[in-house]
Amino acid sequence: MVAFRWGRGMGLLEAFVEHDSALNPRNTFFCIAFYLAIFFLGGQTASLPLFLHLVHSPHAAVDFVESKAGLGAAKAELYISVFWAAGNVWLAYVLFLVLKDMCVVCISMYVVNATILACSYSRYSDLSSKDGRKKK
Repeated sequence: MVAFRWGRGMGLLEAFVEHDSALNPRNTFFCIAFYLAIFFLGGQTASLPLFLHLVHSPHAAVDFVESKAGLGAAKAELYISVFWAAGNVWLAYVLFLVLKDMCVVCISMYVVNATILACSYSRYSDLSSKDGRKKK
């Protein structure tokens, strides 16, 4: 997919800017930005790394950040994950239905990103329910 027009700007920005424009970066730029955002936001919401959150009971990880900043970071993490999941659905559509191709690396990334979405949702749910109990 990298060699096709969908390898830059997810194939969507080309309608607004030239293919080789700096405003139409390769999809790897978006991937790096997404993973860095998840890495830094995840560090603010819990003591456990994001990928270990589903393995442990939320009650076992008592070190959740119980502040509004931690809850806000978890919410931002969830929104970014949902946005990125929508992008993954678009790229999967292009890969399977437009290009009629199969890419093991792409599918692996979709699975990893779906797992990040599930972990982000789980963490946000845990923090928001903990915040709700704290207010009572």
